[in-house]
Amino acid sequence: MIDDDDFFIETSIRRNDGRKRDEIRPITIVPGKVRQVRGSAYIEWGNNKIIATVTGPQRIHDYRSRNNSRAIVVCKMKMAPFAFEMDALKNGGSSSISESKENIAIIANTMSDTFSDVILTEKYPRTSIDIAIEVLQAGAGLMSASITASSVALIDAGIPVKDLVSACTLGTKDGKILIDIGPEELKSVDSLVNLGLMPRTCEYVFMDGAGKINQDIILDILDWGTRACESVARIQRRSFIDGGPINETMEFNNGTDADLSETMMIQRTLSDKEELLKDIDDLMEE
Repeated sequence: MIDDDDFFIETSIRRNDGRKRDEIRPITIVPGKVRQVRGSAYIEWGNNKIIATVTGPQRIHDYRSRNNSRAIVVCKMKMAPFAFEMDALKNGGSSSISESKENIAIIANTMSDTFSDVILTEKYPRTSIDIAIEVLQAGAGLMSASITASSVALIDAGIPVKDLVSACTLGTKDGKILIDIGPEELKSVDSLVNLGLMPRTCEYVFMDGAGKINQDIILDILDWGTRACESVARIQRRSFIDGGPINETMEFNNGTDADLSETMMIQRTLSDKEELLKDIDDLMEE
């Protein structure tokens, strides 16, 4: 695992879009965007534009479909007809809509499994909690954006969870790690790794990959992935505090966020924000 000095030397290399290797693309998150449902969140991350909504818990009357000890988490993803950006949906840039639809089904199943472990489902036996993803525009990092938005929507809905889930997509190229792969990098990277982290405990709740991954840098990938997901988690939390969109490029800052307190003074008093954070933490039970 690389130390902090080596980390910042390594990240000085610029990518095609001008970002350093440790920079994520601008992210906008707006919770509570859809008022007709219990909870929702809108996210813009790179070229991705996604609305996540949460409904339930709803009682399941069919005894053959329900679980008597916990809730069932169902995730469905729908693509707008104009949303397809094929290169972003396939590692190699497939132009097949049918193959892209298969990937969407995989993402939805991954999200169902992930949030089944994160939501305190034992509080709602014989019910279902439904997460719906509406993809208005699809780009690189679709899975990470969908999971990040859904986690915010669950908090907005007041569903008890163990923690936020913050996700990011990493890639490797010639043995070098790249954070938050962009559309132009999809075809050139040697491997892709999707990571989902519960930031308070630094526990990974999902991980998948594609391509050839050098075994010698696995620990470094996890180290960089943890830093990336922690940056995403700060944006998630700040979206609740500011009550509006957060749109900025986040960089790693060695575990500190010196300008965070100043930025968060925009719309609410300190006491209001402390109370809101306490409410969020109460939902994220240990």
